[in-house]
Amino acid sequence: MLGDWSAYRTTGDADIAVELALLEGPREASGEADITVRPDGVVTARRADFRLVADVDARQATVWLVPGAQGLASALRVILSRFLPNAMGSLLLHAGASIIDGRAWVYFGPSGVGKSTVAAQLERWPLLSDEMVAVALDEGSGVTAWGTPFSFRPERPSIPGGAPVGGLFELGCGASLSERRLPDREGTRSLLASTVLFGEPGDLAGVVMDVARDVSARVGVTRLVLPRDPAAAAFFEASAAGSR
Repeated sequence: MLGDWSAYRTTGDADIAVELALLEGPREASGEADITVRPDGVVTARRADFRLVADVDARQATVWLVPGAQGLASALRVILSRFLPNAMGSLLLHAGASIIDGRAWVYFGPSGVGKSTVAAQLERWPLLSDEMVAVALDEGSGVTAWGTPFSFRPERPSIPGGAPVGGLFELGCGASLSERRLPDREGTRSLLASTVLFGEPGDLAGVVMDVARDVSARVGVTRLVLPRDPAAAAFFEASAAGSR
């Protein structure tokens, strides 16, 4: 799903140009798209409600959409998952992120682990996204998290832009709160497990691995087990205060 698009509009130069065209078909679609990565790196995708052809190296894509359908969100996910690692040195994570004390606290993991629950508990702070977040290597030694319009709860708007990452947390569920800093290699694996990359990795496999390894080394990944109560707000507020 997509949240509010209006805040993401810009008058600056586009990093990738996406041309939209109309497609006849059903307004509702289910299931996964059929995605192919050609030998030249061009990505094609097909589902009942959209088609796309994306030349990531040329930074151009064309998307055919059924009017009124929700295919654009799915098409953009495919395009960004391929474009961000190679062109921007960043990963698209299946994650949420909230800004506390000017820094982004990123919580990630598979569906059902509690990302949207954590985002709801942190509702008094700005939200970058409760579904997908881009994390990018800085020119220096840091990592920045960037918001996306993708949202599990579109009624709660996310904000555009980015913030330096204060912490990366692989979420887990349990009866009591616990945290454990992962070794860099294990942290890299956990980031890779939550990286969104549609289609066969191909040449992107090494790029994604390098970015995940650098992100883990720069920031570190903590495995965070949260009980199903309002523990998240207190934990992240204390983490932000303790790292000032």
